[in-house]
Amino acid sequence: MVTESPSGNARNARPHFGFFVVFALVICMFCPVSFGHSCAGIFYPYAAADLGVGTGVLSYFTPLACLSGLVFLPFAGRLLNGCDARACIGGSCFVAALAFFLVSFSTQLWQYLACGVLMGFGTCTLIYLAPATLITRWFDKNAGFYIGLVAAFTGVGGMVWAAVGGALIQALGWQATYRVFAAITLACVPIMIACIASRPSDKGLLPYGTNAQSASTDERGQASAPIDAAALVAQLAPGEHPRARKGIAAKEAFKMPQFYLIMGFCFCLNFGMYLNGMVPSYVHTLAVGSAVPMLGAWATSLSMAAQTGTKLGLGYVGEKHPFSGTVACIAMGIVGAVLILVGGAGNAAVVIAVGAFAYGVYYGVTNVMTPSFARKTFGGLEYPIVYARISMAANVAGVCSGFLWGAVIDIAGFEVAFVGAALLIACAIACTLGLAYFQSRDIKRFLEGDKAK
Repeated sequence: MVTESPSGNARNARPHFGFFVVFALVICMFCPVSFGHSCAGIFYPYAAADLGVGTGVLSYFTPLACLSGLVFLPFAGRLLNGCDARACIGGSCFVAALAFFLVSFSTQLWQYLACGVLMGFGTCTLIYLAPATLITRWFDKNAGFYIGLVAAFTGVGGMVWAAVGGALIQALGWQATYRVFAAITLACVPIMIACIASRPSDKGLLPYGTNAQSASTDERGQASAPIDAAALVAQLAPGEHPRARKGIAAKEAFKMPQFYLIMGFCFCLNFGMYLNGMVPSYVHTLAVGSAVPMLGAWATSLSMAAQTGTKLGLGYVGEKHPFSGTVACIAMGIVGAVLILVGGAGNAAVVIAVGAFAYGVYYGVTNVMTPSFARKTFGGLEYPIVYARISMAANVAGVCSGFLWGAVIDIAGFEVAFVGAALLIACAIACTLGLAYFQSRDIKRFLEGDKAK
């Protein structure tokens, strides 16, 4: 963790500014994102009672936030690509704080849900764009690990703030608790301004891990010196596209099969993830759920521990083995679904718990490997614009999955829902293998094209 001089050599013992960027992003995940998404459910029973509505209809708060994020993401990507990142991310925190503050004054259902829409405009940048974009710019080495580290704090924040928020609701009420969350989120704004810079060049630095003497691109992905095709391919990281170092323009990226495979990968993962939260409900329908009342809570805790571990571990392993590591972790979702159903059929608490852990491993993949695949394929030239479009698939899945899985469970039961999730996970594996094929194909064409010259 040292500051690198423009020549790429260590200059002194001060931390590289990129680590301050990581710290700011961790704060984003730990506070505003956890408040708005991981902890939304703790407010529903109390707010529903005061507003005189059912908990189910109030839970549309989160899908509506996903929907507004879906609408805003393309604009957010262009803003983050062309404007000061401090303004974009600090402004997003301010919007989220405003949503938390206003929702505390809700006296009618439409007001509560409207605040969910407002929150989505703020949190979409914080969840989907800020970590992937800034870490890609600031880290040439172990970028996937730092993306995973940041993503892990949504789970950590959910565990911490769900307990703290629950205690505050009991002591102060749900309205005052939202105001406390608003104040904490507002306090994040100066941290974003102090600890974030758009690019390393803004601080006179290179991305962390870059050696200027051997680098062939700058931090925006522009080629700085011509290089032989075979030599460039030899320098590629595992899974990297041969044109990623130079960068691929958004208009061209949108025409590549890799773009649609990554988008399909993102959609399938996020659509199947919804059932992770339904495991406690499934357990409560079983005889073993009555015999072991804490089984649902244990399953949730094991799943959250698994997803946090996956985000950290896959962030590192995925840099060296992006495709095999991803397939192995995704396949754990199929294993988990099978074990949950087998355990349910046999009323085996241990099998259900192990299945929930395995399903949690799969749950942790999307926030790490989706941005990693996009970075390895399209480079940094117009990364925020490209990744904003890919992230729309996650938002569509978030909006639709709750409604569709709820209908499937009501009509056909949990068993059919988990089988459907296993099929979606298989589709995500197919997308990963397809991406590996097209990356290999393009490397071959790149070399053949150079020889033809």
